[in-house]
Amino acid sequence: MPKNIFEIIIEDFKIKAIIGILEKERICEQDIIINAKISYVYEDNFLNYIEVINLIEQLIKTQKYALLEEAMMDINAKLRSVFPTICSLSILIKKPEILDSCTIGVRGGF
Repeated sequence: MPKNIFEIIIEDFKIKAIIGILEKERICEQDIIINAKISYVYEDNFLNYIEVINLIEQLIKTQKYALLEEAMMDINAKLRSVFPTICSLSILIKKPEILDSCTIGVRGGF
């Protein structure tokens, strides 16, 4: 029986959080922009994107990660734990305020 694979797209989800290793990043919240593509198997239950976004926001705000890579690995682990129908996940986290000349970001695929 073929699987029904669908993809949820989250674009430009913006939150304020403590994230980074610089002294100013550990003190003041900064804008974080998250983009994600989440492939999942749809059988009799859909993947609730509101619950996905709420979980990502909770993790970013409460964990105060030092590295974007740590945030992405934790998000991947938690999402897969809560939503076992996830097949693959791509995350991009950007910090638009850290440098005046550009936006910095890290992308990971899981």
